[in-house]
Amino acid sequence: MKTGPYKSDIKQLISGEPMIMLLCLLLALCIWGVSQTSKDVRVDLMLPIEVRNIPDGFTIKHHPAGQVFFTLSGPAGQLYEAQNANHSLVLSLSEKALTTKTVFNHLDANLNLPSGVRALRIAPDAVLIELIKK
Repeated sequence: MKTGPYKSDIKQLISGEPMIMLLCLLLALCIWGVSQTSKDVRVDLMLPIEVRNIPDGFTIKHHPAGQVFFTLSGPAGQLYEAQNANHSLVLSLSEKALTTKTVFNHLDANLNLPSGVRALRIAPDAVLIELIKK
C-alpha cells in the first residue's frame, strides 16, 4: 500500500542528505538570529540630574528633582549602548543665556542616544533651574 508521494520525499530527505539538513538548520538559525536582533525592546532608565556651567556669581535656588525617568525603545544592542553611555542627565547653563530662570524641555535631546533608540516617556517632562546671586 502506497502512503503518498509526500511521505516518501520527507523520509528520503531525513535519511538521505545530511548536508542539506545541516544547511537548512543553519538557515533557520540565521533567520531566527536576525528576527531576535531586530526586535524593538523597551527599557526604563533613571538618571540623576547634573547641572553644569553655572555662571560665576550665581547659585541654584532650588535644586531640581533628583532623577529623571526615561522609557527608551529600540533594538536591544543599541539600548545596551544607550544605558552605558548615559550615567547622568547633564543640563548645561551657558554663559550666553544669563536669565535667572531656565526651563529645559525635550530632555531626551540631552542624552547620548544611538540611532534607532527613541524616548517614549519622560518624567518629569521639563526641569526648571532658577538661579540667584551669591
